[in-house]
Amino acid sequence: MTGRLHFQPEIETMPAERLRELQLERFRHAVARVMSHSQFYRDLYTKAGVDPDEIRTFEDVRKVPLLDREQIESFFPFQGLCSDPVRVREIHSTAGSRSRKSFLVAATQHDIDYWADLNARALWMVGLRPGDVLLNAFPTGITTWGFGLHYGALKLGMTSVPAGSLPAEQLLDLLVEAEATALSATPSKALNMARFLERKKLDLREGVRCRVALLGAEPWSRAIRERIESGLGVRAFDLYGMSELLGPSMGCECEIRDRRFGMHVWADAFLCECIDPRSGSIMEEGEEGELVWTSLVWEGTPLIRYRSRDLSAITWASCDCGRTHPRIAAIKGRAEDAVSLEGIIVYPSQVEETLLAFEEAGSQTRIVLDKDKRGSDYLSVMVELKDKAYLQDQSLCQALARRMKEAVRQATGILPKEVELLPPGGLKKGSGSEGKTAVVRLEDRRSKMKN
Repeated sequence: MTGRLHFQPEIETMPAERLRELQLERFRHAVARVMSHSQFYRDLYTKAGVDPDEIRTFEDVRKVPLLDREQIESFFPFQGLCSDPVRVREIHSTAGSRSRKSFLVAATQHDIDYWADLNARALWMVGLRPGDVLLNAFPTGITTWGFGLHYGALKLGMTSVPAGSLPAEQLLDLLVEAEATALSATPSKALNMARFLERKKLDLREGVRCRVALLGAEPWSRAIRERIESGLGVRAFDLYGMSELLGPSMGCECEIRDRRFGMHVWADAFLCECIDPRSGSIMEEGEEGELVWTSLVWEGTPLIRYRSRDLSAITWASCDCGRTHPRIAAIKGRAEDAVSLEGIIVYPSQVEETLLAFEEAGSQTRIVLDKDKRGSDYLSVMVELKDKAYLQDQSLCQALARRMKEAVRQATGILPKEVELLPPGGLKKGSGSEGKTAVVRLEDRRSKMKN
């Protein structure tokens, strides 16, 4: 059993042509299902002239209206429920905030079983097998990430350690005491664990079994990946998911870890499209755009052509791992994260990756957008250093700031007005969904000046 390459080989290596046929069949059925169960979908699609029986090609799929977060936030509780309530076994939720409502996500037993399969496929894909131990540092609360990986680990035959939102020091203790062979967490949390070891001058790689880290729920750069791998002595894999669609493991990197298109998307469970975020038109294969998702198999609260706001690209090109499902590129950021200065579009991830490539840099950066006295926009950056001792050498700091300015200019086309160097921990963190404790990557002060 442990010698095979895929958890569900008949699905994971299904010919791409058959996968595409299956997607059309399931898309047509999903549209018919939501129209028969939900007044919201029935009104939306009737107005748009959608007839499930007329959906025969992917061109027909693109005639179905796109769905966005604002629309599902307007739902009354369970307005999007497409199953008999007595069949619902779990209710989860997206993370709400002051500015946005949460969305209730219902799962039937069928959904939970399929969800477990998808997560088991992802765990197997990164080299885990029955008998491995997963330290699951995603919260098993109202959101979905902790539960999905827990179910996947059990389905695969692993031991699951649901560690939730424990601080870095306790997670490291558990990693050792539970003899965990894998860690699942946000990149921010894994990075905090690596930084704790660095501050305490501890080497986790001696006598620890952990060899794999599955990290997701927020964008992260290659520089962050290298810091985590070096600090924790693991091989890190990118994991994708959205609570609205019962993430995680909608997408996951295989052991090839292709630098361009690393994450496989499970085409039997999801239809993933890539659109121009401005016009909504379909991008050519391999071109960057916004990912749009359809849940092809969920019974509880399926979403059809849902705009993720995540920027990536998709390809059906073959992969050396043998899986035939399409692959997406690492998430570059969210459509609303893009900022324009001097007519140039800049993403926080671009700046972060550039700055963290410096040996002296720590693990956190922030972009600050502001206006000068003439009303012109400018960009500054703040960078935590690896060691506060660097700040005692003024000439070193001045030279480093100049080098960082030039590196950002070469990467983005914009020269920062200032580079502020800070000691480790100098940038304040904020709490968020999925147990995130990431630093605010972008601070836009321009709007504050108008008030």
